[in-house]
Amino acid sequence: MKAWFFCPENDMALADGGARYTPPAGALAVGRAGRLLPMLWADEDDMVIVPRREWQGEATVMSADRLRSLYGARGRVVCEAGLAEDADIMPWGWSPYTRTLLGETGISAEQMYDDMALERIRGLSHRRISVRINSLMSESGISLPPIPVEVRALDEVMTLSRDYARRGYRGVVVKLPWSCSSRGVVMGDCDRIAALTSQIEGMIRRQGSVMVEPWLERTADFALLFESDGEGRVAYRAASTFVTDSAGRYGGNVVAQQSVIAEMVGTLPSGLIQAAETALSRTIGRDYRGWLGVDMMRYTYEGDERIAPCVEVNLRMTMGVAAYLTAARMYADGLLREGERRLLNVTPAGINLTKIP
Repeated sequence: MKAWFFCPENDMALADGGARYTPPAGALAVGRAGRLLPMLWADEDDMVIVPRREWQGEATVMSADRLRSLYGARGRVVCEAGLAEDADIMPWGWSPYTRTLLGETGISAEQMYDDMALERIRGLSHRRISVRINSLMSESGISLPPIPVEVRALDEVMTLSRDYARRGYRGVVVKLPWSCSSRGVVMGDCDRIAALTSQIEGMIRRQGSVMVEPWLERTADFALLFESDGEGRVAYRAASTFVTDSAGRYGGNVVAQQSVIAEMVGTLPSGLIQAAETALSRTIGRDYRGWLGVDMMRYTYEGDERIAPCVEVNLRMTMGVAAYLTAARMYADGLLREGERRLLNVTPAGINLTKIP
């Protein structure tokens, strides 16, 4: 039996690091709107946790019944999970904030990570992990674009921006170490970056550094999904693809059979999956147990199509994992036809699972 907890504000809580973190209203609205999302893939005896402070009695029950009717959703919706001492706790991601919320439902400390383990997860969730993963994949013979650089001063950002321009890249991308869903990211050519100096300096002040990488001419976004057993082994499970706008902002994940997703993603370089498994196992394999995703990108450079094999590592459940598990459940139940595709997203208005023409 599993106890699922959708908590997308966990990413922002990692940046804060505190157990009593208060998320911004927008992030909290998405979390509240999507608390029942795990019902789309949960087993019948699994628990889907809604914090007591958000429990709305009959309204919560009616929302759960609606998901059951529309999508064959399953699971027991609860606001108290403390009696399930044998449950496998499955939050969206781990942080002191998430542990506090789960503790309020009665889940014992023994069922959750301790302070030292949470601090290791926070460190591994820093965007600098992409430097380590890319380096290890390069050692395995995987071709990749310039590896991201962590910098702590504005002049280093400007130097890298000019260097990438000389090498024929579109511009530069500057990222906060901890953020979520493409937030905390600015991009542009040298002129635009020069006009954003105050914003970039503020980013460095808030989190101590920024990650800098070339702005690639993307042609497609996708991700590979993995599971870590917490004992040193990270294994590939599936591919996923998602839609973004022209600025790279996330718009939803495709729900479909893996054969359909594979066709959308296209052929991967030989050895890519094995190289990713090896790099992830060496980096996070003993410090984290659960799902994770590695965002990747197809892009063009000097007339050739290439793949960036590690744009970002998401050390948590992802919407790609959610789409994969949802597709498997709906297809097994006959609710998803051969070749059919849907788009899964969560907004403050609720859970969206719309058909793609």
